[in-house]
Amino acid sequence: MRKVLSILLLLLFCLSAKAYDFVVGKIAYSVVSMNDSICEVAQYGEPNKYFGIINIPESVTYQGRTFKVIAIGESAFYTSKISSVVIPNSVTELKKRAFSCCGLLNSVTIPSSVIKIGDYCFSSCNRMLTFKLPDSIEFIGEGAFCNCQSLTSITIPQKVTELKYDTFSDCKRLRNVTFHDTFLRLGQSVFSGCNALTTITLPNSLQSIGPSCFYKCKLLRNIEIPNSVTVIENYCFSECPSLTNVKLSENITSIPGGCFSENNSLRVITIPDSVKVISASAFDHCASLTTIKGGNNIDEIDNQAFDECISLRDFTLPQSLLRIGTCAFRSCKKFKDFRIPGNLQVLGQAAFIHVNPSKVVLPPTLRFMGCEPFSFADTVVIEYNDKPFKWENDFEIATHNLWIDRDITYKCAGRSFIRMDNVTIGPHEIAAKYAYYANRDETKTLTALFPTPPNVQEFSNHAYINVILLVPQESLDSYKAHPIWGKFWNIQPIISSH
Repeated sequence: MRKVLSILLLLLFCLSAKAYDFVVGKIAYSVVSMNDSICEVAQYGEPNKYFGIINIPESVTYQGRTFKVIAIGESAFYTSKISSVVIPNSVTELKKRAFSCCGLLNSVTIPSSVIKIGDYCFSSCNRMLTFKLPDSIEFIGEGAFCNCQSLTSITIPQKVTELKYDTFSDCKRLRNVTFHDTFLRLGQSVFSGCNALTTITLPNSLQSIGPSCFYKCKLLRNIEIPNSVTVIENYCFSECPSLTNVKLSENITSIPGGCFSENNSLRVITIPDSVKVISASAFDHCASLTTIKGGNNIDEIDNQAFDECISLRDFTLPQSLLRIGTCAFRSCKKFKDFRIPGNLQVLGQAAFIHVNPSKVVLPPTLRFMGCEPFSFADTVVIEYNDKPFKWENDFEIATHNLWIDRDITYKCAGRSFIRMDNVTIGPHEIAAKYAYYANRDETKTLTALFPTPPNVQEFSNHAYINVILLVPQESLDSYKAHPIWGKFWNIQPIISSH
């Protein structure tokens, strides 16, 4: 049985190793169509036997039959020791990994007959300084030139309108990229890790820039995104530590997640008025960012958008702003302008944690405030609906008068509030669930503004005995008759609701 298995494995190895149909002049070929008498260059053995200078003919004759060579087949020269190759005018396609990992290759002649370059076709060809791509090329596949360590310049052919995933990623010496004026899309990670790229001129026809397109371009200093661009995607310019000058398209509607994160040289940026959203971590850890200009129509600053922007000091939050997300301005220690916009509806958890404002006025439009939005501030005076309270002692809120209504929901737990002498809830139904704040030991009064006693959970015995329950005068009897509210020992009327 073991002997049979060994023979089968040997047969499988031989079948996988012989990926060609015939050999002519030390070049292997596979038949593409017997009827049409066409073939393609194939891989020659395992390991690949090709080496030195390769001159591929337009046609070959084998056993009296002539075949036209129309393609360089998949992995044909993969890992081989070729130094130069001339491709004939009969070839229309260079297939997937055709020249991948040819570490000695330094010269390729690509004819104008070639239309398609397959995925990872020239990846890791580390001696190629440049590729002269004919304008006949219509398609360049994923990773086609990725990790070509010596590549210094490239001109994108006229008919190519899109570069796909990883096309030139990790081309460490790439400095010059030339586009034509009908190019449309840059895909994901196209130029990521291109450490020598200092600037790039994007065509005015460009429509979109994909995720991580320029990620970790360490020397990229200048980028101007033309107004034709309507979409830039996540982490597009993340970890570009030399980036100092950015001009954004005036037709984008958002700064995407992580777009400029960890760019330590970026000091000033202008946000176009077309932008509605600054997404999560968009400027996360931009330690030198001091000034945000424009952005007059932003309605959302998402979670951690300016997290650890420790130098940020000049940014006027626009009146259009509706939501500030979790940790949006965490550790922005120089940010002192806390004129919260008058239309803000959501203030996220720890939005300004490790920031030290002296006074914050919360607008009456506020609907939600997460836990500890001003944690670790020394002392903050906060005003909401002309009712001031203080934030102090690291991460706790101290207030003698807490007012909870439909206008604001406090979503806080544990020790988020430490002094609540007087708690007022209502009259809107949503506020009833916050009645439990009256269970605090220091609470003296609970004012319920509901005309009809709402259903709530049981209070603590401490609250029933020690807290004075104040209710609308006309509802006094209803509260006293209620199975939960009626347990308060001291129920008094109030003259009018607030």
